Amino acid sequence: MVLVINHFFDQDIAALKAVEGNSNLFFLVINPQHLFAPIISAFPIEIKRAAIPYDDLSQRNNRQTASKISQFILKFLLRKVEIDLILTPSDLYYWVREFILKAKLEGIRTIVLDKEGIISPHYFHYHALKIKRLFPPISDGFIVWSERQKSFWENVGISSRDIKIIGQPRSDLLYRLSKKRLNIFDDDTKPLVLFFTYFENAYITPELEEEKGLSWRELRSSSHRQIKILAKQYSGINFIVKCHPQQLDIEDVVLFFKELQNVRILSGAESSNQLLINASLVIGFQSTALIESIVLRKPTIYTFYTADVEEFKDGILPFHKFEVFDVVHSESQLFERVSYYIESDFENIMNEESREKLLELYFHNPDGNTAKRVISYLESIT
Repeated sequence: MVLVINHFFDQDIAALKAVEGNSNLFFLVINPQHLFAPIISAFPIEIKRAAIPYDDLSQRNNRQTASKISQFILKFLLRKVEIDLILTPSDLYYWVREFILKAKLEGIRTIVLDKEGIISPHYFHYHALKIKRLFPPISDGFIVWSERQKSFWENVGISSRDIKIIGQPRSDLLYRLSKKRLNIFDDDTKPLVLFFTYFENAYITPELEEEKGLSWRELRSSSHRQIKILAKQYSGINFIVKCHPQQLDIEDVVLFFKELQNVRILSGAESSNQLLINASLVIGFQSTALIESIVLRKPTIYTFYTADVEEFKDGILPFHKFEVFDVVHSESQLFERVSYYIESDFENIMNEESREKLLELYFHNPDGNTAKRVISYLESIT
């Protein structure tokens, strides 16, 4: 049995569960917010914000408390089920580290199925050094999306032999799911424009945010503004603004669009693939969802403007260099391109060469069978 720690991991889990019946594995999914709540409350804000190393001497008593609680949790689980392997989206979470260490003592290995597969160029080095200093990996192996992501974890200090390139399991859902009614609009049959909104400081380090005042606030506000204008002009089109699962200002986004009957604000970690399948047009900035949109061959607009974007363009994912995206360079151009797609019945000519390069760089063969390959690998090591 594989114990799966579900920390905003829903879609990858869904892909694995969809094919587990053809394997010798069973996936038992647990919610860490409930199970590890006593550990979460035991640590101070400095650990939660990764301001100090997990192994800092000042945290010795808290680690001992977490260790005792982890021992209790593990023993409780082992009385109920036999655990062969632990699968987690990360071992950097402070609340799971002692649990992993206790499992090691019981001969239970932990594998990280990395769900953050598009680390930006700036974070590629900055974040690797930070992880090595604050929360060095403790798992027995890593499954990653691509050769690029393997290189990132090698920068952290993980041996190449402990990293397996398989791909993104949740991309399988793009092949398995089909278009269906969402039951969130009065008329779900209308074409859908899907915009993925984001944190105002996504991929910007705290140091750069403080020193240079870098932010995506202007770009995001501009995009929201144009979505609102377009929704008013095209009442025959449905618009969804999809928030990041961990976004903190969702209420502000809801308030901004509240009077529009053809706009809905959604969140959660489990709905993105279905929304992508239903969408006629996808819009965003620095999101995995944009690559997933290209897997589906959807017309995909990438917003790439404002002074802050220009200043930090070498530190973010270079989507603007891929011709498979429709790159817009101004707020007015965003309006023009969305209007074009709506009025042309979402006509799209896909640049196949650019598409192939993008998917190979970030996703490594998204063919609808990635979850099967993950399970095959897990079976080989249990």
